[in-house]
Amino acid sequence: MSTTDTPSPGYHPSYASPDGDIILRSDDGVLFRVRSSILIACSGFFRGMLEIPRDKEEKEKNEPIIMQETSGVLLAILDVISPMGEFPVIESLDFAQQVLTAAEKLDVPKVTSYIRLAMKNPSFLETPLDLYILGCQYHWEEVARAASTGTLIYNINSPVHLEKLKNLRTDDLLKLQSLHWQRK
Repeated sequence: MSTTDTPSPGYHPSYASPDGDIILRSDDGVLFRVRSSILIACSGFFRGMLEIPRDKEEKEKNEPIIMQETSGVLLAILDVISPMGEFPVIESLDFAQQVLTAAEKLDVPKVTSYIRLAMKNPSFLETPLDLYILGCQYHWEEVARAASTGTLIYNINSPVHLEKLKNLRTDDLLKLQSLHWQRK
């Protein structure tokens, strides 16, 4: 393959500025050029990694840091922490969970706070059992409380819900069962 046939790396349009001194590569191959100062300020993971001095050759090469997250998840995280980013739309609980998992791994508390606020959107109450489980997993009492009322439309003792309910701690499951018992 000649050099003219080699595709150039695909930078996400919002994160293609040459001002960024760090390149992140998502697991689906999208590149994000980001200022290290933002990553250091907002992420414990990157703070630990980037505060280690790099040698001259490594700095010049500036190889992308390979990430395990999808471009959508990385974009959401970067948009929350970037001063120029637009707040991402969280369209599903599944996507919220992916972003939360990455935010925990990368130690980015601002993203967790953002997702917590996003979960107050009434559209998430359309799947109240899933929202209750998420609220309980992250100890978000107000989210779990709002969602618990929505679960009253379900028979939580049905085998259909068993797999989901296994994700709850015993005390959270008992609270939910108690609510259902009281409201019968």
